[in-house]
Amino acid sequence: MKTCLTLVIMAAGTSSRYGALKQLETFGKRNLTIAEYNVLDAISVGFTNFVFIVQEQMADTFHRRLTNLLPNNCTFSLIYQCSEKELHEYCNRTKPWGTGHALLSAKAAVPGNFGLTNADDLYGKDAIDKLANFLKTADANSPIFANVGYRIGDTLSENSTVSRGIMSISSDGNLANITEYKNISRNSEIHSENGAKFDHDTLVSMNLWGFTTKIFAILDEQWAEFTKNISDPSVDEFYLPFAVDRAMRDKKCEVKVLKTTSNWRGITYSHDRVDLEDFLREN
Repeated sequence: MKTCLTLVIMAAGTSSRYGALKQLETFGKRNLTIAEYNVLDAISVGFTNFVFIVQEQMADTFHRRLTNLLPNNCTFSLIYQCSEKELHEYCNRTKPWGTGHALLSAKAAVPGNFGLTNADDLYGKDAIDKLANFLKTADANSPIFANVGYRIGDTLSENSTVSRGIMSISSDGNLANITEYKNISRNSEIHSENGAKFDHDTLVSMNLWGFTTKIFAILDEQWAEFTKNISDPSVDEFYLPFAVDRAMRDKKCEVKVLKTTSNWRGITYSHDRVDLEDFLREN
């Protein structure tokens, strides 16, 4: 039986630094969103089911655009990342509870092995192809996952500093951990605010994951613990990378590193738009 590959796209963020809902901003001659460019690359390598995690007020727009974009052999679902108001009865929280909670919101819509992306990151066809190849052969009953590793030099912004999750790789080629470095820039060399230096080929995670459905049991357990230990309900978030890192340390999962030659592009700040438009014209 042919494997149905699902791509989950996290598009419920508030885009506070960008100044607009970048999930619905369109770019390039094709007038598509970043997520839609990823979807087309995903279709070309075998993905046929797409799950968008969105804010409820954006659902109609997503539904209309996806209906017009996807071929007849593809399906899609729209999932709302709920605010879980009972967790902040005395707090006027307005933002979602983080990427780990976002993925849990999509649990019922994911039938098998799946990839996970951000809506505002343009990942490149090679990266999505590597992800598809992993998912096609991954044992659906195994907690062996994957993260696509980018060369840091292919992920930097010419306009501002960036934060990146630097990958540490174990001797067996698996992910050992991800360490966040802030304010990374490139002058004569690539360096962070604390003086750490990186080669162009240093691998970083850009939140392009491959999972079996075994990830949901891991997240369910950690989410239950998270909700019992919220210290500040106005800002606390349940982050997916932290949850995976903890599961690796607890020997509950392994994460393969899939190296890609793709150039990443994204729009963290409004002035990143020009660079993205230039990249789309040239590729």
